[in-house]
Amino acid sequence: MRRIPNLLVLAGACLLCTGPPLTALADTGKRGGLGSVSLWDVSGVTGGAEAYENQLTLVLAPALTLGRLRRWHPLVDPIRLQLELSVSTELAGSDGRYRGAYHTSPSMMPGGAEAIAINEVGAVTGVSTGQVDGTGRRALLSDLWLGVSQPSLYRVPLVGVDLGARLSLTVPTSAASRASGLILAVGGGLTLGRTLFSRLELSYSLRYAQYLYGHTTAEVEPLVGEPVTINGRREPVYTPNRGVVLNPAFAVINELSASVRIVEGLSVSASYSLTHSFTHALEPASLDAVPLADPCADGQAVAAATGGEVTACGQRTQRDSHWFRLDVSYRVLPALTVSLGLNTLQPVRHEGGGVSNPFVQTVPTANYTTIELGLRADLERTIDAATSLVRRLRGNDITTKPEQRK
Repeated sequence: MRRIPNLLVLAGACLLCTGPPLTALADTGKRGGLGSVSLWDVSGVTGGAEAYENQLTLVLAPALTLGRLRRWHPLVDPIRLQLELSVSTELAGSDGRYRGAYHTSPSMMPGGAEAIAINEVGAVTGVSTGQVDGTGRRALLSDLWLGVSQPSLYRVPLVGVDLGARLSLTVPTSAASRASGLILAVGGGLTLGRTLFSRLELSYSLRYAQYLYGHTTAEVEPLVGEPVTINGRREPVYTPNRGVVLNPAFAVINELSASVRIVEGLSVSASYSLTHSFTHALEPASLDAVPLADPCADGQAVAAATGGEVTACGQRTQRDSHWFRLDVSYRVLPALTVSLGLNTLQPVRHEGGGVSNPFVQTVPTANYTTIELGLRADLERTIDAATSLVRRLRGNDITTKPEQRK
C-alpha cells in the first residue's frame, strides 16, 4: 500500500478543473428545463449467486440551462448545469451487500459510466451496515455528481453533426467512496450528435475520467468479535489496515446511444458503453505481522508455479466492462413519465475467457441484468402545474363573493 501525497492530489485536481470542459452529462437535453425527480424500482442482482434483490431509489437531478436566465452568447446559452444525487434502500432480497455500499443497478449511480470504477471498489470496502440478513436495512446515499455540458459547440458542414463538450465532478458523499479514500473524480469528453427525420437522435461520446484517491488501496473494516482459540491459546482477531483491491487511477469510456420518438409521448432509447479502467501500479509491500512476506513477489511466485496470471510489480491492472441500456418511456401526464428499462453491466470477458453477451446475462451464478420501473417528474412542469392549481383554487374560493372572484 502506498499513500498518495495530498499536495500532488490537490495539484492534479486543480490542473484538471482548469482544463477545457470535456465530460459526460447524463440525459442532457432529454429532461425538463429545471431537471427532474425520479423514483425507480429495480429488480435483479448484479453478480450475485442465485440471489434476488428489489431496491427502491429516489434520484434528485435539478438542472439549469444558462440561456433560460438571459441571453448571453450563442455558445453560452445552450450550456446546461446539472446536479445528481440518489438515495436507495432495499425493499426485499437475500444478498447482504445491498444493505451496505452496493447499488443493485448501474443506472442508479450518478455520473453514468464514469462511476463504474468507483462502484467496483466501493462494493468490496466492507462498510459496516449492521445486519447482513433478516430485516436490517438502511438508506444508501450515493456520491454527489455535478455536470456541465455544451451540446452544440460547432456544427460540421454538409453532414449536420453537432460537436459538443462535457465536464463533470464526482464528490465522495457515499460511505463506500469515503472508505476507499476517494477525494475527487474529474471527467471530460467530446460528443458527436445528429438528429434524423426530426425524431431519431444518434450520438457518440469519447470520455476520460481521472480518479483522485488518498491511497492506492481501500480501507478495511475492522473485524469485531471475541478472540479465537488456536492450539489452546486465545488469539485476537487480526485485520490489516488496508485491503488488497487497488483503487482506479483513470478510465477511458466509449459510448454509442440512440433515441427514437415513436409517437407523441412515447420514445425508445438504447445505449452501449465500453469502459477501460486502470488501477494504480502494483508496488512491493511488506506485512507487519509477517516480516518476511512480500505480497507482490509472492504472488508472482504462486502464478509461475500454477500457470496463472498475476499483475507484475510496477504495472497497472486493467478492468474492462461494457454496459447496455434499453429504455421505453411514455409521458402519461405533461409532468410525469413512466419508464421500463433493462440494464446489463458486466466484465467484457467472462470466466471462460471469451467475450460476454453485452445485452442480457441471466446465468444464475452471475446474473448481471436488472429490470427497472421508473416514474420521472419534470420539475419545471410540476412547478407550473402546482402554481396553476393554486391559482385556480384561490380563484374558486367559496368564501369569496362571485363579484370578488371576477
